[in-house]
Amino acid sequence: METAARGRNPRAGPERTAENPVRHLDKNRVRPYISPMLIPLVIAVLVLVVPLAVFFAIAARRPPLARRHLDLDGLHCQHCVAATKRALEAVDGVASAKVTLSPQAAEVALSRPVPDEALRAAVEDAGFRVTAVS
Repeated sequence: METAARGRNPRAGPERTAENPVRHLDKNRVRPYISPMLIPLVIAVLVLVVPLAVFFAIAARRPPLARRHLDLDGLHCQHCVAATKRALEAVDGVASAKVTLSPQAAEVALSRPVPDEALRAAVEDAGFRVTAVS
């Protein structure tokens, strides 16, 4: 093979010789490189972004505007509890509802004002009775 006649690939890097048995990268080749300025930038972003994300996550969980306690009647099993909870949470303005079997009651957290009659109607449409709202 006539390497000199055909020419050598300039991208192949330096040749192995007796003086240089290890083939090193050529200085003109592009190597992966991370700038030393990138590390403080990443740290600064983490220091600023992570606390902001935590702040907004906490701010998104606003406390409820008001709470209502409903005394119920006619609940016999956990299916009744689940049906009542679904009915109450379907009312517009109800943030969450916690219904218990013993005592038969519901704690409703409201995200905006909701009339007591709307809560009473939702429970009665589910097939149960409301004895008191406080």
